[in-house]
Amino acid sequence: MFDYHMKHMEQSSRHFFRPVESTCHRVPLEEVLLSTGHVSKHPIDSTLQFTDYWDGIMEDPSSSAGPLSHPCALTQAGLIHSITKTLSSTDDPFLSSPLTQKEMEGAIKRMRGRSLPGMDGLTAAFYQLDPGIFGVSANCLRRSTSPGLFVSLST
Repeated sequence: MFDYHMKHMEQSSRHFFRPVESTCHRVPLEEVLLSTGHVSKHPIDSTLQFTDYWDGIMEDPSSSAGPLSHPCALTQAGLIHSITKTLSSTDDPFLSSPLTQKEMEGAIKRMRGRSLPGMDGLTAAFYQLDPGIFGVSANCLRRSTSPGLFVSLST
């Protein structure tokens, strides 16, 4: 099994291990525009502006960038208004129920085998060898949580 995985999965190449181009890491930030409208050359101000900017991107409510604007809001609204069918209240218990072992095995079988590896570094093809053995633990399925590791479903 391990040999199959090593032969058919992603492999490192020279391109992956090449040195970083010098132009990528030698571009200094000499000045930064502060939220007050002033330009500062102080490194602390640059750091704070950088952090504040990315806090806004990651939707930190304490960021001075404020809430993110959603450029696709009109498209999203149009899509939502185009939906003509809705679910009935009788569908809710079925949709809210946790995944079963059989459903999880089916999902693993239908995944693209060469999809990117998860936290364990193994691609879907590894788990597709025997989804009943290599799957998400039943405890994770019951709790509807994301597993950190894949373990046997049959235990």
